[in-house]
Amino acid sequence: MDLPRPQLVRQLDLTLSAEGRGFCYLLHDRATGQILRLTRGTAAAWHRFAGAVARPDARAALAEEDARAGFSALAYVRQMRDLQRFGRKRFNPVQMQIRLIEDLVPLQRAVGGVSRNAFGPLWIACLGALGLAAFVLGLRNDWALITQSHDVFSLDALLTFGIVAPFLKIIHEMGHVLAATRFNVRLRGGGVNLIGLYPIPFVDCSEADLTATRWQRILISGAGILTDIAVGLVLFIAWHVVSNPDAQLVIGRAFLFSTFTSLVFNANPLMRMDGYFILADLLSRRNLGTDASRALKRVRGRALGMSSAPLRSGDLPLAAYALASAAYRWLVILGLVWKLLPRYLGVGLLIGIWGGIVILLAPMQAAFRSAPATPESGGEARSLRRWRIPALLAVFLGALMFLPVAPREVIDVSPDTTGVYALAVSRAGLVVTVPPAEARLDTGETILTLDNPAFDAALHVAGLKLDEARVAAQVSAGAGAAGVQRGSDQVTAAQQGLRIAETDQAALTLRAAVPGRFIASETLVPGLWLQPGAVVGSFLPDGDETMMTGAFPETSVESWDLGVTRVTLRSDGRFIDIEPTRARLVEEINAGTMTTKRSLTLRLTVPGSPADVISAGQQVRIDFAPIPVWRHVAGWARGKIAQFRDAEIAERHRRLDNNEG
Repeated sequence: MDLPRPQLVRQLDLTLSAEGRGFCYLLHDRATGQILRLTRGTAAAWHRFAGAVARPDARAALAEEDARAGFSALAYVRQMRDLQRFGRKRFNPVQMQIRLIEDLVPLQRAVGGVSRNAFGPLWIACLGALGLAAFVLGLRNDWALITQSHDVFSLDALLTFGIVAPFLKIIHEMGHVLAATRFNVRLRGGGVNLIGLYPIPFVDCSEADLTATRWQRILISGAGILTDIAVGLVLFIAWHVVSNPDAQLVIGRAFLFSTFTSLVFNANPLMRMDGYFILADLLSRRNLGTDASRALKRVRGRALGMSSAPLRSGDLPLAAYALASAAYRWLVILGLVWKLLPRYLGVGLLIGIWGGIVILLAPMQAAFRSAPATPESGGEARSLRRWRIPALLAVFLGALMFLPVAPREVIDVSPDTTGVYALAVSRAGLVVTVPPAEARLDTGETILTLDNPAFDAALHVAGLKLDEARVAAQVSAGAGAAGVQRGSDQVTAAQQGLRIAETDQAALTLRAAVPGRFIASETLVPGLWLQPGAVVGSFLPDGDETMMTGAFPETSVESWDLGVTRVTLRSDGRFIDIEPTRARLVEEINAGTMTTKRSLTLRLTVPGSPADVISAGQQVRIDFAPIPVWRHVAGWARGKIAQFRDAEIAERHRRLDNNEG
């Protein structure tokens, strides 16, 4: 029997490694650093095969099954070597690895002294002190730094992230270096991982599988996350210490960036990063991702009737993990597109199209492609045709695009306290009696009292003019019929002037015309001068119907024009069906707006007393006439384009204001 050269076999080490309460067998290729996991039987066969290669006198006794297992392992190792040496890596924005450094041992020698104290009691004490200081500062400032997160996708913030990212991630990887050095784990190299088009440095800690215990591997994997926590606490404290606004802005964005990437990527076990390796070691499954993919294939095969093989123990949880991992990648890509598209239309579309190709088509083809033969599988994996199921899915999705689906819009509504129920003063005056912040009033009860000396003087003058008119009428009575008529006209005019003065004087006191509830809109103080038309609050009367209003989105105008089929009000935990005819759309005119949007207001008449309706927390759901799914997609795209235009105009106005300032 012809066996391979001993030099090739000597480059492969069979290692017994602890895993959970048992052991696993690893075949380590020292030339490339690749580690191949073997079953117990395959490991025993490889041991006999390697012994026969090293001793020519033992070749005759080598069993055919052992020789087949040995050659299968060698073929797999050669395949991995050729793939690493000559294989062309495809650009993958979801996850791609680019190796830049082949050996980090010199760096490990340089940090050997520091690594002995890394992540020890002193380090934990320092981390606790930083956490306590950050907590105290956060309470004192009402966590003001967190409010900057709303601007995390602005152009300035993204540029800041691009500048500080390499430095923060190099510090993150230094945490892995220190932990690996502390446990005498050799680092084979480092480079850059592309995760969702974002570059993240990495160091190769794969030899921890050979030389480190399970808890040591967990600490090595989590060292980067712990380092991010320490850096984040330092940045949080620094933000409160520095006084320069520009420095505060950069430090705050660096803190948000470090926290965001650690939570979304590094610490998350659903992505193949630090959190994934921590979970894999906690579950004692070194190949968690591979095992989950194979379990999902078996579960899918059984569910679709394509396989009659029984499920293995643990297949369902592993399949659920594989589905959750895929769903999370979808969530990350779609979340980034959702945030970027309104601000950066071209970039958002590029990320959406490319991300959709990668996370939909590429994994789909890989999922239905035959698994490569490995020493564990023995080449027995069943092959499926590559394009059959993806083509069927494409046809199915194409048919779904023509399925009619009713659009639906949920709008926050509240009583029309700025229109129908707004309470304003009709005369100018000084505040004498301050209205209550909120109170139920009966008919005639006073809400607000004003004082205006001009109206007092006008009332006094009107009274004097009436007295004069009456005296003049008595004098004119002796002048005949013409004098009587003239005197009567003078008295009538004086009485009208008095009534006007009395009306102006009475209008200085606001009273409840009917029973209801008054809610003040602002705090008034005695002596404050109010102009005519000044709104002091809202008065919600007792009645049978309430006028509700809410902002209606521009993107749903086309659906509104096609017809409203159902209107449902959610109020105080109850769902009330409203006649669609009671809802109408009103276009408001907003002067000075910086966007191209119209201001549309939904006005809805609902049953119930306005005085008993809460002023917030109510929603109305509007169902429109069904339209095909492709029209939903087209409407969503038009809405995103409109948001992009609005953001572009607002950004231009902001720059003009800054230049003028």
